[in-house]
Amino acid sequence: MQIDQLYRREFVALLGGAAVAWPVAPRAQPQIIPVVGFLGAPSAAPYARYVAAIHQGLEVGYVEGQNVKFQYRWAEGRYERLPELAAELVREQVSVIIPIGGAPGTVAAKAATTTIPIVFAIGGDPFELGLVGSLNRPGGNLTGVAKKAAHAVDQQLVVLNASTEGELQQVFASIAKEGVAAVLVGADTFFTSKPALFVLLTARHAIPAIYPWRSHVDAGGLMSYGASLVDSYRQTGVYAGQILKGAKPADLPILEPTKFELVINLQSAKAIGLTMPPSLLARADEVIE
Repeated sequence: MQIDQLYRREFVALLGGAAVAWPVAPRAQPQIIPVVGFLGAPSAAPYARYVAAIHQGLEVGYVEGQNVKFQYRWAEGRYERLPELAAELVREQVSVIIPIGGAPGTVAAKAATTTIPIVFAIGGDPFELGLVGSLNRPGGNLTGVAKKAAHAVDQQLVVLNASTEGELQQVFASIAKEGVAAVLVGADTFFTSKPALFVLLTARHAIPAIYPWRSHVDAGGLMSYGASLVDSYRQTGVYAGQILKGAKPADLPILEPTKFELVINLQSAKAIGLTMPPSLLARADEVIE
């Protein structure tokens, strides 16, 4: 009886020891949700529609809060803040950076990281800006959408620069005094962030102005012609989604815009005493009356 109990205790002990040695089923690892970092040179409000377009481009396979997250950094028009804001996104180890507002944010993002993918939408030539090695094979960690345009007109051109609201007011006073016939506004982030001021100055001096983006026309500007920013930013969202799924920026060619839009504001034309030719109105993608 004692012998049976001894063997029984040894069997239980051995069974317990063997149980400790048995492999334990591995626990499921928590899913790592990718983060898309937005680096905005301007303030958020004027670019809300473009952020929405990026989200639309990402919608194929990605839902915010479920399998993708977003972080936003806005410089509020203060370009000197961009390097630190870009560095913050790098420290947060975001999965991809999308600069908003043109070249300044893209340049800052490129300087902040050589590993995190960057998907841009700019108006200049990314090769000439030193952002990519070529348009077909960008190399490195950048890709995106770019627009390069050259115009030749049989008119005398005067190039004027402004980097503050005060300088902009001086420029308009000068061109009005010199009898300039019309103004072509460059695709600069500072200019893009000041649609109300441009509308005020052009109306005050009765000077026709054409803008690269329709946001100025929506604010009361005369007319705009250029690549559709909504479509360009939507494509950056598509590219960002492809990168999150494993594509490399170096292998994604720089895209050129395929959708251009001409928008005319007839109320603004009437305010400065300008009659728009019917042929031009017929070609417009949208006429605001």
